[in-house]
Amino acid sequence: MIFGIFSMAFVGFTVTKYFPTVDWIIFVLTIGASLATMITLWGFKRVLVFINEKLGAKIRTMCQSEAFIGFTGIMICGFVPRVVVFFVGFNVAILSFTIILSSVAALTFFFLFITWNRRRLDTKNNEWLTFAVFIINVILFIGSIRLAVSYEDGKDIEVIIWTQVFFSFLTIPSMMDLGIILLGNEMIMNNENEEEIKMTVKVQKSKKAAGNSSGPECKICVLPFNDTTQIPRMLKECGHTVCGRCADKLYGKQKQYEIICPMCQKVTVIGMGKKYLPKNFELLELI
Repeated sequence: MIFGIFSMAFVGFTVTKYFPTVDWIIFVLTIGASLATMITLWGFKRVLVFINEKLGAKIRTMCQSEAFIGFTGIMICGFVPRVVVFFVGFNVAILSFTIILSSVAALTFFFLFITWNRRRLDTKNNEWLTFAVFIINVILFIGSIRLAVSYEDGKDIEVIIWTQVFFSFLTIPSMMDLGIILLGNEMIMNNENEEEIKMTVKVQKSKKAAGNSSGPECKICVLPFNDTTQIPRMLKECGHTVCGRCADKLYGKQKQYEIICPMCQKVTVIGMGKKYLPKNFELLELI
């Protein structure tokens, strides 16, 4: 995925450096449209986070929805230049604008919706899905080349083939990742349900001990807080609470003496381990 992103950035750089110089109007429009795209996507991300917090969405649901948006956006950004080039051919101004804007949009989707969520999504590769995506893209690529050679102008043929080759490095990985999000996480959710069924007896016992009330639960692992294994720990910078086990996992993944809150993404600086996070005694009283 990263290779595809940098390939796309390289395409934008190559267009601006090696293609004939375009006029200042196109340059200003490209910069303005790129900035507008970044601001719009950033605003959309903030609205999405706000809505999820108000609805009390679970972390896994938030990760899946954001990853779906991110990979879908990147895939679309990869296909747009591959389609536009057939209509404009060797039109430097329009093609440069399209490629650079698509590059900026793809990078923005990647950093806003993928970088934080991808390391938390426990996805598994699906060989049949990978094979299907590869075959689909091979068919599209062959069809694109056959259509390209029907053009009369040699420059049009060259730029069409060139665009198809480079943007394949973006569309293929993003389609695979999107498919894994749609199919892989569904299998993981099923596995989680099976584990919950196996743990039914234990859960029922814990509910009886708590007076037939599940009580507050950790929004990451969705397990109820208790005073032994799922001790509620408060993130000092934002006030959100996670269980001790999830705090250890977040700390272990980031390894920078800090924990990034999965709910609001604020950073809480800590010492060595979860013991430096204060207990949420208000929640402990409810258990």
